Amino acid sequence: MKTIARFAVLAAALALLGCEEQGDTATVADFEKNRAAAQARGAAAAAQQTPQRGPAAVAQAPNNAQTRYGASSAGYRYDATGKRDPFRSFVKDKLREDVADIASPLEQFELGQLTVSGVVWQADRRRALVLDPAGQAYVVKTGDRIGKNDGVVTEIGDSSLLVLESYVDFHGDKTEKEIEMRIRQSTGG
Repeated sequence: MKTIARFAVLAAALALLGCEEQGDTATVADFEKNRAAAQARGAAAAAQQTPQRGPAAVAQAPNNAQTRYGASSAGYRYDATGKRDPFRSFVKDKLREDVADIASPLEQFELGQLTVSGVVWQADRRRALVLDPAGQAYVVKTGDRIGKNDGVVTEIGDSSLLVLESYVDFHGDKTEKEIEMRIRQSTGG
C-alpha cells in the first residue's frame, strides 16, 4: 500500500508540473497579428517607391497579398530574345543539326561509288535512276544534292547525269568541278 501511495504522489507532482502554464508559446492569434504587420510593412514599402510604367511596373507590382518576396529593387527584367529555350534538350538539337547536314542518302557516298542506271524523260521533267553501292535505287532530278562534296545535279541528258561539285583547296579557295556520270553499257555476253 505504501508503494501505491508513493506512486500516486509522484503522478500528482508530475501532473502539476506538466500543467503549468508556459507564457512563451505562440498562438494562432499571435501568428495572424505578425502576418498582418508584415503585409502592412510591405504595402508601406511599395507605396514609398516611385511609380514605374511599362512591363517592369507589372513585374514589380505587388499582388493582392502585397508581399514582396523575391522582388528585385534594381528593376531587372529578363528578356529571352535571341536566347535558347532552357527546357529544350541539347541532344535533340544536335540530332536535328546532323539530320539537316545530310538531307539525302546519296550525300553519304562519293560520286565514284554511285552508278547511273537509267534516265526517264518526259518533255521538260527528266529524272535519273541512281544506284548506291548496296544496290538501293534513288530517283534524282535537277537541283538535287548528291555526293559528299556538296554536289548538285545540274543537268540530266539522254544517257548521262551532270553534277557540279564544290571543293575547298588547301589555300582555302573554293573550286567547282563538273563531273559527268554516264549509264554503263554492257559489252554483251
